[in-house]
Amino acid sequence: MKAKYPLQPNAGWDKLAVMGLCGYEPTKGQREFHLAKARYRLLCAGARFGKSMAAGHEILWYLLIPGSHIWTAGPKYDQASKEFRYCLDALRRLKAGGLPIPMAKVVDNVMAGQMRIELDFSPEGKEKDPDSLSFLQAKSWHEPDTLLGEEVDLLVLSEGALCPRSVWDRYLRARVGSRMGRVVIPTTPHGVDDFLYPLFYEPAMRGEPDYWCGQYGVWDNPHHPKEDIEQARRTMNKLEFDEQYGGQFVSFSGKVYKDFSRATHVVEPFEIPKEWPRWRCMDFGYEDPFACLWVASDKDGRLYVYREHYVRRQILSWHTAKIREESGDELYDYSVIDPSAKGKRVETGASILTLMAEQGLSCMAGHNDLQAGVFRMMEWLRVDVTTGKPGLVVMANCTNTIKEFEQYSWKPPKDGKNAHVEPEDAHCHSLDALRYLIMSRPRRFTEREQPSRFSFRRYKQIQKKMERRSGEDVIGGRAEPFARQSW
Repeated sequence: MKAKYPLQPNAGWDKLAVMGLCGYEPTKGQREFHLAKARYRLLCAGARFGKSMAAGHEILWYLLIPGSHIWTAGPKYDQASKEFRYCLDALRRLKAGGLPIPMAKVVDNVMAGQMRIELDFSPEGKEKDPDSLSFLQAKSWHEPDTLLGEEVDLLVLSEGALCPRSVWDRYLRARVGSRMGRVVIPTTPHGVDDFLYPLFYEPAMRGEPDYWCGQYGVWDNPHHPKEDIEQARRTMNKLEFDEQYGGQFVSFSGKVYKDFSRATHVVEPFEIPKEWPRWRCMDFGYEDPFACLWVASDKDGRLYVYREHYVRRQILSWHTAKIREESGDELYDYSVIDPSAKGKRVETGASILTLMAEQGLSCMAGHNDLQAGVFRMMEWLRVDVTTGKPGLVVMANCTNTIKEFEQYSWKPPKDGKNAHVEPEDAHCHSLDALRYLIMSRPRRFTEREQPSRFSFRRYKQIQKKMERRSGEDVIGGRAEPFARQSW
């Protein structure tokens, strides 16, 4: 007899009771997810809430229905494997407990991209019935050709916020069409410009019966340490905390550094004590400004931007001479610059790093992870609740840096595309330079950590890390700069 769709649960079975037989005790949020009846369920939660565990046991429930076809799909197989293995572990627990689980096939090879479970519910002694075969298959949406052809009753999008809109529209949406399949999306959100927001979150908020969305913070998992949550709340940028710990859709729009204010982060110039450690950070340009910032740290680890160089349309040797002149006899732990300065120039056959070193200004290449650097900067701008002071301040004479903090903005989302959270490439030259320095230093100190002076050993560790990342020496094969620069 041909199956009717959507497939219905086994008559007389209690979902939570079946899950309980394998030792799974869902939290309040997980229970609400399991009991929701909507066809499309979006489980938005912070990291370590238990999203994958909940989705894996939801798969178990549907896999026990004869004839069910199930996919769990992720960016790569190791992401999709999380729900797959929770389900496999639950099946083995049920079988060990004496339940007659008809496991016909188990393949669990994440490295080869082969992950499949088959349960055969065909009556004993009779020919195998294809309509009685249930299966779970792990998929990677980075291999879109493997997403064609099959129809499924349940599709689980592991970390669905990472799924490109084009993959959902072209490949995955049609897989649940003819069988009226259900979709489960366990994920940590990635901003309101994520395609999950208009396609799944907003219909759920409007109360449309086919859609459900549960939003839970890490604190809704009673097993997660409260100390970790409170430390993260104190040390992380609010947007990042609300997203990564609170499971909220946050808006990356308008100003990037919304915490920055002149009243809090701008101080009158003063003479930097000679014993304070100092650094220089640079972002080179010609039509765009060549920006160099001088930064010092007090005994508590607070950073002070105390001088700036911000000039357009001058040749490299002019900037080098000017920066050396303004530096005077100051000593620096190191100087850091845009990592693209490692590239050789067509007109000279040498890199900017090499040319600057030959002109007496030696630098190391910075780390250019834009989003990580922006969040790290936000961390330093936050006001410490115990001291009432931020981790980074700018002296009032650094007018261009202050303007950039006030003008740096997020890119607007592109219609029809999954948003890539990224700032505009404008009003960012001093800020890029400062970001390279911030990323070369340890994260902002918490109340449990004590600040320490930058040492030569620490410099060598950073230098080796930069060389491994770039595959070449920081400066044309020379072990420069020295830990304390006077030039």
